[in-house]
Amino acid sequence: MDPYFLKTEYYSNSMFSKIAAEMNGNPLPERDASFFKTGNKFEDSLLYKKPSEDRMIRAMVRETNKNTTFAKIFSDPRLKIQHEFYGKFMGLPFKAKADMVIKGFIVPDIKSTSCSNQDQFYKSIVEYNYDRQMHIYMEVFKCPLSCLIGVSKSMNPKLFIVPIEKGSYLWSTGKEKTESIVSIIKSL
Repeated sequence: MDPYFLKTEYYSNSMFSKIAAEMNGNPLPERDASFFKTGNKFEDSLLYKKPSEDRMIRAMVRETNKNTTFAKIFSDPRLKIQHEFYGKFMGLPFKAKADMVIKGFIVPDIKSTSCSNQDQFYKSIVEYNYDRQMHIYMEVFKCPLSCLIGVSKSMNPKLFIVPIEKGSYLWSTGKEKTESIVSIIKSL
């Protein structure tokens, strides 16, 4: 098992999701590893160049690699894959693990998605709290920019890229969500 997941003395974005859901009376369902299977296989194949037997995964990787924005990010010599943070965030012991980071510049994050168009993907960012995740990543990795790269789970995948800048709408909604959860934690 990845040692990151064994460090339970830290808060994380996932823990924030659980706390928010419980506070809203909607506890998150426990998910086994199979829930994340497609996303994990896709990231392994894309980021680590691990060959995949799955035709859909190979199609998703091909589509992503064709994109010039992704190609620029992925070819940057400063790029760190699976970059981790352990430290204080808003006064709390916190850990974060980003798919990719170009320190001081951008935090790109890969999402495999069931969305079929850009508008659906944009709405999913707020629904699944990716705005909060990217706000946190931008703060802890000290980057003024992030982007979510969504790739539809399909044999004919579509790619959706949503940049998030400090001060933008998605950054602000993520910041509000983060501050709300931190306030709840500190009041306990």
